[in-house]
Amino acid sequence: MKIRQTTFSDMPDLLETFDYGRKLQRALGNYYQWRNGEPNQSVLEQDIRDGTSYVCVIDEHSNCDLPIGTIVATFYLLKGENAIFKTLKDGTWLNPSPYVTIHRMCTNGKIKGASQFCMKWIIERYDNIRIYTHDTNKPMIHVIEKYGFSYCGNIYPPDGEPRNAYQYAADNQIKEVM
Repeated sequence: MKIRQTTFSDMPDLLETFDYGRKLQRALGNYYQWRNGEPNQSVLEQDIRDGTSYVCVIDEHSNCDLPIGTIVATFYLLKGENAIFKTLKDGTWLNPSPYVTIHRMCTNGKIKGASQFCMKWIIERYDNIRIYTHDTNKPMIHVIEKYGFSYCGNIYPPDGEPRNAYQYAADNQIKEVM
């Protein structure tokens, strides 16, 4: 697999991916994630214009039966300050250093491990990462915890529903002893 920036021609695949993600979340009991058709096409188009949307695609090194170029996951990566994190309560951030924020990570179920591939790609490129999600989004929490993110408390977006907030800081990770 490989990661590349999203293009406008990817829009049908993005919409299909988020539709799959919404259905999966409902089947798992998460009725909060991406309600009312969110993220909608205009939000996704703005992400593409801003250069913050990425897709995970099958490449020649992928060990699967899907055609090369098939989109299997997507995410939005915001570089710089995110105002939502100023609402953190019941905890503290690991550090105040500059960070990137992962938003809207979603797979389409076509291949196992796509979200983990995305997370690994981000961690290889950024030392300080924040992410948040509903406490009922068990698949995402599993990936977040697997990759060493620390729970830092709850944030409160404008909708008033608390989200679990996590941070990954490379300098807080236990280094393997050689």
